[in-house]
Amino acid sequence: MNKSNLSIAICAFSAVEYTKLLIDSIRRHSKFDHEVVLYSDGSTDGTAAWLKSRADLKWVHNRKNSGICTAMNQAAR
Repeated sequence: MNKSNLSIAICAFSAVEYTKLLIDSIRRHSKFDHEVVLYSDGSTDGTAAWLKSRADLKWVHNRKNSGICTAMNQAAR
């Protein structure tokens, strides 16, 4: 199978532990070259601090929760 580029956009709201599991699962199971873009939508559980430690992710931390629709649009941008 040929590898191709894939962008994975993830929105999270105070779900740092689930986000860690998701990112690790993507890394272990993806057969494609990929990038992960994570949009933290007003998370208050340490998500921003964890994201700062991950140089392999593209991410945005919004300080105010804006809701899933806005978060998805921002992650896609």
